[in-house]
Amino acid sequence: GACLDKVQAATEEGEVFFNKILPTLKDVSNSDLNIIVKKFHTLFLQIQLYGDFTYYMSEALLNQKLAQALEARLGLGSKDIQNIMGVLSNFDHLSFLEREKLELAKIAISGDSLAIEIHIARWRHKTFDYWGPITPDQEFHDRFQEYQKDKQKTADIVKKLSEYHKEQTERKNAIIEKFNLSDEIVLLGKLVSQVGFLNDAKKYGVTRFTYLFDMVLDEISLRFGQEKELLYYYMANEIEEMVENGTVISNEKINKRMQWNVLVFENGENSENITDLESRISQDLKKFLSLEKNPANNSKGAGVVCSGLPASSGEYTGVVVTMFSHNDINKAKEGMVLVSPKTTVDFITAMYKSGAVVTDYGGLTSHPAIVAREMGIPAVVGTGDATRRFHDGDVVRVDGERGVVSLLDNKTANFSKYTFAWQEKSSFMIIEANVRACQKSISEIFNVNFRDIIFFYRDNQAYFYFSNEDIARWEEEGKKFLKANYLNKFLIYTKQIKEKFYKVIENINGSKLSSLSNEEILHLFDNYFSVVTDAAGIYLGSTPEAMFATDRELKKILQKCVPKEKLDEVYATICAPSEIDFIQQEKIDWLVLMKKKKVTKEELIKHANKYAANFFNTYSVTITLDYLQQRKKNTDIDELKKEVIRIKNQVRSSGHKRTVVLNKLPKQAGKLSQIIATQAVERLSLKNCWQGAEFLAIELFIEISRRAKIDIEKLFMAYGAGDIRNFLQKGNKLSNEEIENRKDALVFKIDAEKEKIISGKQAQADIETFFEGQNLNDMEHVRGMSATNVSVVGRAYVMLVEGIAEFAQASKKFQKGDILITTMTSPNMMLLFEKVGGVVTNEGGVCSHAAVVSRELNKPCVVGTHNATRFFKTGDYVYIDAASGEVRKVDKEFYNKNRYLLNETRGQKQNILQYVRPQISHHPAKKSLIMNFAEISKEDLLSVGGKGASLGEMFEIFPVPAGFCLTTYAFNKFIKELRSEIAKKLSRINYHDSVDVEEVTARIRLLILELDWPASIQKDIIEAYRKLIKDHGISVSVRSSATAEDLPQASFAGQQDTFLYIEGEESFNQAIKGCFASLYSARATLYRHKNNISEKDLAMAVVVQRMIDPVCAGVGFSVNPVSKNSHEVLIEAALGVGEHVVSGSHTPDTYVYNLNEDEFKKDISGSRQTLTDSQIIELVSMIKAIEKHYKYPQDVEWALDRAGKFWILQSRPITTL
Repeated sequence: GACLDKVQAATEEGEVFFNKILPTLKDVSNSDLNIIVKKFHTLFLQIQLYGDFTYYMSEALLNQKLAQALEARLGLGSKDIQNIMGVLSNFDHLSFLEREKLELAKIAISGDSLAIEIHIARWRHKTFDYWGPITPDQEFHDRFQEYQKDKQKTADIVKKLSEYHKEQTERKNAIIEKFNLSDEIVLLGKLVSQVGFLNDAKKYGVTRFTYLFDMVLDEISLRFGQEKELLYYYMANEIEEMVENGTVISNEKINKRMQWNVLVFENGENSENITDLESRISQDLKKFLSLEKNPANNSKGAGVVCSGLPASSGEYTGVVVTMFSHNDINKAKEGMVLVSPKTTVDFITAMYKSGAVVTDYGGLTSHPAIVAREMGIPAVVGTGDATRRFHDGDVVRVDGERGVVSLLDNKTANFSKYTFAWQEKSSFMIIEANVRACQKSISEIFNVNFRDIIFFYRDNQAYFYFSNEDIARWEEEGKKFLKANYLNKFLIYTKQIKEKFYKVIENINGSKLSSLSNEEILHLFDNYFSVVTDAAGIYLGSTPEAMFATDRELKKILQKCVPKEKLDEVYATICAPSEIDFIQQEKIDWLVLMKKKKVTKEELIKHANKYAANFFNTYSVTITLDYLQQRKKNTDIDELKKEVIRIKNQVRSSGHKRTVVLNKLPKQAGKLSQIIATQAVERLSLKNCWQGAEFLAIELFIEISRRAKIDIEKLFMAYGAGDIRNFLQKGNKLSNEEIENRKDALVFKIDAEKEKIISGKQAQADIETFFEGQNLNDMEHVRGMSATNVSVVGRAYVMLVEGIAEFAQASKKFQKGDILITTMTSPNMMLLFEKVGGVVTNEGGVCSHAAVVSRELNKPCVVGTHNATRFFKTGDYVYIDAASGEVRKVDKEFYNKNRYLLNETRGQKQNILQYVRPQISHHPAKKSLIMNFAEISKEDLLSVGGKGASLGEMFEIFPVPAGFCLTTYAFNKFIKELRSEIAKKLSRINYHDSVDVEEVTARIRLLILELDWPASIQKDIIEAYRKLIKDHGISVSVRSSATAEDLPQASFAGQQDTFLYIEGEESFNQAIKGCFASLYSARATLYRHKNNISEKDLAMAVVVQRMIDPVCAGVGFSVNPVSKNSHEVLIEAALGVGEHVVSGSHTPDTYVYNLNEDEFKKDISGSRQTLTDSQIIELVSMIKAIEKHYKYPQDVEWALDRAGKFWILQSRPITTL
């Protein structure tokens, strides 16, 4: 604290002093100029002494003590300790860069153009760290304009930064309370935070001082004729001497200092400024100054090289790029490991290209640590000598959890330059199509420019590896999806490719192949190979690599507004596809087929052709028919019906849950998650165009194999596109020896756009050498992303992506409870999911199909491990740890001891009841303009909409505020003259273009809002309104009630508008029009489209009720929708109106009441509980009574008035069970 005071006092004194003298600097005498120089030296020394030295001497020690204290008290892993330390050590106050951001945002809101110029003058120094470049004025103006474009977003920035201190205090208190931290730990955390803030104050002083003094150097340079750049190589006393006596150092001496400049301190005094190293420096000192680094090509140097503070978790392997100043930033490469003494603000662009960061100096609150955590990349700081240990070009592994940086030997380094992409059994032609796709990269729309790809084929499996630099370019190209309308452009191109593909297949199968010449066959083949290459290329745009930038931006948004423990759940919910995908549709179509009394062979083949990706690597129609007939024989049609119902319900539920969650998040989260969800569905549909291509074109390949007199299996496994062209044009065939060599081993390498194909023994040797770099024996586990929160132990069954015959054999051996370990889940593997105990994949993310289905079935699942299929063998005992995403081998004793316990625990957590959704018959719509609640029942949905029918049904049974409904008949009369115009506009919407949807629906809403009321309707509405306010008070609520709302299959929650506290006839009329118009909001229109709800005859009713002025309000679920436990009632409550809870604008209290155990679980958002325990029990009783009445679990909106009475405002079926 005393050091901080010293630094801030010196900074403040210096600012006042320099601001006073700078305007008149040119008029001061040399002696006064010397006083100014000495003043700078004195104050600058004070900042350095109390800032730099205090920080570097104490920060590492305090962090070490804090980590040791936490480990001793909590016994947690390094990642958890790191997270807790991150919270405790955060600044209590804004950093100087955040203060500048806050000031500029406030100016942008005010629009004061004069203030922006003052701001620039005050903050131009912010990147001027030790004579670095100043911040360009244009950068401030650009940010100013950006802030002015979206003032709401800017206001949010101001609010967030203004509340920073409060937020940090709350976060720290929550951590202290959660882990019951001791006073010693709290004090250590506070000290680490203060030391970090001291460093920030020092940085502000240094940047401000050096910037101001730089203007003094301008004057000195001008007066004494010495170039300003050369003055940077003067000692402090030499500057003073020049100003006092005019003494200038020779250019020769300056040039030597530019090369080497060594200061030696002996007995606390500066003995000499030495430039002649050879004669004046001892051998020991020369050795020290030689900066001896590890031998660049010496494998003995491999292993742990240096360690420091684990500042940001994760593990990364990459190529070192060292940077010592902002002048080195142009060395930055995508995917590099940045190694630097420290980083400053001007390193940001380089850090964004980095896969990991390593520094000599710094702690958990240092610039590189904070930025790395924000970016989600590993960082190790405070190593002391990383810049001395590593060369540019070294390959290192950075372990951000242990704080260790390891140099890799040559073989490991070579292996580590590549990233595993995928593995599967595949024909040489499909492999070549994928490689050609990478070379071609569908350049007009998605151009990665791949330069280094390796494909291996051995053990009947193909392996794809991309260089890390290619992966970085791939991820960079994926940033295109962040641009407006790019997704639509990409989807249009995808659609064109698919249409072209099926046209080519149609031409092949429509030709009499046996009668065609070789030239005509070649023409068909070339068209086929070209379009399959295009399909494989467009597939590159839907991969996790292409989605990386979108994924990262989405997670940045979520990290700011979602609790860490809920982050994965929220991410998975909003990114889950809300439409039926390729695999699900296959099951639905299979059910349609199975319902037939007789299924012909032709119908089975037609089904196989529609879902050809299921028959990847299958080259026989006979095998296909045998498989399908066996599947037909084994199909339990009742179980299949249940499965199809579950699929349809799950898709509806996903859409509903997604909408509900997105309503609580920033709009940008919806746009980004929609990109990810859409591409996940497209990725599956595209598989038919390359994984299913050979099956669909099988007759063409049968004809080619017949002419070549070669077995079709050998044709697919050994012949590339060039080989087939060579045969059809010249009659040349591969030798039997080459065919066997290629079947045994094959290497297909693209290096700097040159290609190389090697087969046989040389290929086997190259493959072995490559894989020697990955020593699986040294691995303890594989790690990926957990898709569910369920852990399990089981027996491993490794199943690779092969043909349908191999799958049929493997599925017979697969036992219930086995852990399915595979490269990626093929469509056929979905048939095993009911049997699996857990799933582990090499590929995929939390929105991959394996992850989505695992969540639906609550199966343990870890995806994206890269090498699980190589690490495990069938029969290994495996433990899936959901908490860490680790999958490890265990012994038989552990398996026998834990398998029942873990599985039973999982089962006990479920307690899921399957409900039969209520079937309600509906009365025809009534020709009444107004219906009072007393005359409405649940059968009147067509007259008063879902909400109105529910309220009328409950009115005389439960406490429902008095009211009436303006009917759909009134709506239809009001909107009659607009019907054709609305239908016309809706028919032209491009539902893939969110901007188009917004624009068209906005025009429809404007038409409705500007429409005048027919006199006959107006009279009846006003009379009903006047009667309601006369009997029940002047304030009413006006709420939408659509005929497609609050249904068992789709709740439409939050889709239409609600108007509260309405007073006066004019406001009342406008509110009703607002409800009518909200039927055509962009959100509601898209929701209907996604859920296949017809716009035809769609109508809106309006509920008008006495306005309850609540103390608090919220929602209640008669069955816990999260755990699906029928014995739990979940209630959310917040002060004020229920819209606060439904909209997500307030964080509510959450109460879970267990009926069996008569106990609460509470998550209180404020300082005190919103509802008392007795009120919770009363509300639980009412909610369960409503469920009993409807004979189905209910989602209930409620309010508590100031007299302590509960009111029911709405009830609808829970759609997510």
